[in-house]
Amino acid sequence: MAKLQQAISNALPREAPGTVTLQPNVWVSDWEQRPRDPVVLGLRLLGARDKQAILKHAREHVQNQGAESDDAFEAWQLAKLRFLVAFAICDPNDSTKPSSVLEHPIEQVFAHVTEAGARYIFDAWQRVEIEKAPAFAEATDDETSELFELLSSGALEALGESDRSAALRHIKFARDLLAE
Repeated sequence: MAKLQQAISNALPREAPGTVTLQPNVWVSDWEQRPRDPVVLGLRLLGARDKQAILKHAREHVQNQGAESDDAFEAWQLAKLRFLVAFAICDPNDSTKPSSVLEHPIEQVFAHVTEAGARYIFDAWQRVEIEKAPAFAEATDDETSELFELLSSGALEALGESDRSAALRHIKFARDLLAE
């Protein structure tokens, strides 16, 4: 009986934990089949194996591109971002299926999605990850108070550009939730 229940459970669609609505400007202009109307993509949570595969693909991609040492770090960061987006997008109604717009996401995210579009999808995925992933604990009252103290003391300004940018995105995300 347990095997039958498992088989039925595996056969049922699994709604994506999150979605993102993409406007037509996220697609490269020379893609003839680009959607002309807004499109909803599902966003799934990624496991450790997915994240290892993303790093492997990104490393191979950068090596194959032959990025110069000056550009290698930026190429590595962008490759990781694009591969993460490719792994994260799915059908909004069934996270086990690919998106109907990007049925071959690894190739298509690189070929058909602008860099700004990939970053937009990544930001949406990151919000879903924070909202839904069990690895992220909720802040305690003490941690919330400590955050206000850190912000008041200038801790944000002491961060590097990348960390500051990420922190500001998280702060905006929290602000937007609170303002609803």
